[in-house]
Amino acid sequence: MAKLFICNTTKQKWHHSFRVPEMERLYFVPIPAGSQVEISHDLSAESHKAIVAQLERYGGRDASTINGKLEDFPGIFYRFEKPIGVDEILSGHAAVVEAAEQRSAGAVVKSALANDAVHRDQTGHRLVSESEIEVTEQVKPGQKATGKEKKIKIGVANDGTNTLKMPGA
Repeated sequence: MAKLFICNTTKQKWHHSFRVPEMERLYFVPIPAGSQVEISHDLSAESHKAIVAQLERYGGRDASTINGKLEDFPGIFYRFEKPIGVDEILSGHAAVVEAAEQRSAGAVVKSALANDAVHRDQTGHRLVSESEIEVTEQVKPGQKATGKEKKIKIGVANDGTNTLKMPGA
């Protein structure tokens, strides 16, 4: 029987529940953050295919696709026969972090545009001269600020266009 490895490249523990043809009960596998597990090799090839189909339904990817662009990647890889390498896990984690930063920047833009809309009258004229939002990364409880916290600043022009200033840009 083939071995099936599932890797979690996120910073959170992930629980994968699935059903396979030869078992009536739910099969449950906890996968710690940044690690991988081998799914029982006592299962048939048909069962492994069912598991992979369920992984793919929720965004899981074949580890051979790590080198490509990973858009909308939830952080789960799988591979048959051999474990997923450390470099592949790190690449997957970098893709997860990049996707999170993009979602964060999108949320800031939406917030700034919503804030700007609140400060306009019914004809669309701005009631304030300037609309700008700055988001600064919070320091974890019990830690001191280092000065390296990420900052995003967005301003909205009178015509409703936005300017996004990302750190390092």
